[in-house]
Amino acid sequence: MQKIILIGSSTGGPGHLQKIVSSLPSSFNAIIVIAQHMGFEYLQSFASRLNEISALSVNLAHNTTWLENTNIYICEKNCEFELADDRVKLLTQEGHNQSLYNPDINQLFSSATKLCGKYEIMAIILTGIGDDGATAMLKLSKCNATLIAESKESAIIYGMPMRAKELVKDIDVLSLNKIIHTIQEFGK
Repeated sequence: MQKIILIGSSTGGPGHLQKIVSSLPSSFNAIIVIAQHMGFEYLQSFASRLNEISALSVNLAHNTTWLENTNIYICEKNCEFELADDRVKLLTQEGHNQSLYNPDINQLFSSATKLCGKYEIMAIILTGIGDDGATAMLKLSKCNATLIAESKESAIIYGMPMRAKELVKDIDVLSLNKIIHTIQEFGK
């Protein structure tokens, strides 16, 4: 079964994502989709920076992006998954959005429930202010996704992972180093 890893992060996330992305070997066998709270005007340079340190291809998802195994995708704006002909694509919302966040982790993670049963899903909430992603993690818990929240010890800001931990009872709480190891094992 094809594997998809979802990562949501906010304040402190760019440094954590650099550590994760640079740790993955070229033989990594999964798709990674990242929603990092950031103004869309900065996301292209962020994706380029990650691509420079990654053994995998890092792409900015915009408009309609068909997902390929062993690739990393950064959501430029609010993204949603869609299944078509046994393939999965990310659709980017254009125009004004009503979300407090860009991109919206809840929206991305909630749309991943469409993939349950067809893809093996791991969803991770990293450091950040607020509660984005928590309610979607609860939805993903109902379809047997592997759920991880970053621990207080390694999170720069413990808002988002704390809220996910409070809301979802069957979530693993791990330090960044253990998250990196878990991602590496998942992609073998």
